[in-house]
Formats: sequence, structure tokens, C-alpha cells
Amino acid sequence: MTHSKRSSFNFMKKILSVSLFTAVLITSCNRSEHSENRSASSDTDTLGNGLEESISRFIDLTSVRELPYYDSTNFDNISDYQALTQEWIDFLGLKELYPYQLNEMPETWIRNRFNLSDNYITLIIGFYPNENELFTMLATYTNDYQLIDFERIAYDEIAESCFRTESYLYSDKIIVYNKDFCYQETTDTIEYRIRSTGEIVSN
Repeated sequence: MTHSKRSSFNFMKKILSVSLFTAVLITSCNRSEHSENRSASSDTDTLGNGLEESISRFIDLTSVRELPYYDSTNFDNISDYQALTQEWIDFLGLKELYPYQLNEMPETWIRNRFNLSDNYITLIIGFYPNENELFTMLATYTNDYQLIDFERIAYDEIAESCFRTESYLYSDKIIVYNKDFCYQETTDTIEYRIRSTGEIVSN
């Protein structure tokens, strides 16, 4: 073999070695990344499943109220409750119900549950945004806790004691009474229909 051919052959061997090394390195990295992603995904799924199981157990222990139900939640009749953790607030999507800083709110809690349908879960969730306000929201969820819809059904404020909201809940509708005591007492009545899907629409 001539010197020229030998040099060309050695050069090709070097290129082939570098190419093989690069291929092995890329494959190794891809396997490692895949393994890490699968591990992270598994950890996330486990965390989500654990939260869902905890919330399911907690909701199962929450009292089921009979219908029709009158929600007049206010500062005079609020009872003891267990505040939700930030993890539960995030899992239940409560920032959609109250799009402010829930982590800075004194209390958020599940007040009641109802068996309106086997197709969805119905909860009344209480919010205590500050020392002068208190309100509850009716929220519907799929059976795996994806938020379907919500509506405010009770409200009380003691800064001016001018406004209050109370509601009647039936199996397929909500009648909301928004009361204004500031100058002369007035009441604005709104009726909502609860669809078989859990959606809440105004009539």
C-alpha cells in the first residue's frame, strides 16, 4: 500500500471512529433522557393519583345535603371547617373560581356536597378573601375532578353591611337572590339551570 493510500485509509478510519463514538453518545443521551422523562412522568402521575385519592376520601366524608337546599352562608352562621391546602386548591382548579391570590387568602374550604347526578360531582366551596367578606361557590366536576362549571350562590360583607346573596339549590336549577340594603332594600333574582352535563346556564 502506498503512502498516499495509507494516509487516506487512516483518515477514513478516524472519521469512522468519530462517527461511531458520536452515534453511541447520542443514543446513550437519548436513552438517559427517555429514562428521566419516564421517571418524572411516573412521579407526577403518582402525585396526581395520590391527591385525587386523598380528595376523594375527604369528599366522601363531607356531608351530603338534601334538596332543596338554602344557602345563606354569612358571618353569623359560618361553622368550623377544614381549610384546603395549596395543593388541593391547585388540583381542584379553584383559581378559576376566584382568580386572585388564593395562596394569600386566609381560608378556602369545601362546605357541602350534593348528589345531583352520577355524571358529575357537585360541591359548595367557601371562600374567605378578607376579614370583611365571605362567599360560597357551587362548582361541578367530572368524576376525575376536572372543573366543569361554577356560580356564586352566597355572599356576605360586613364592611358596610349593604350586600348579601342567598340561594335555593334544586336538582336542576339554582335561584339566586342578590340583596342590596344600602339605601332601600332591593332584591335582584337570577335563575340558573343545571344541565345533565353539569354546565350552569342562566335562564
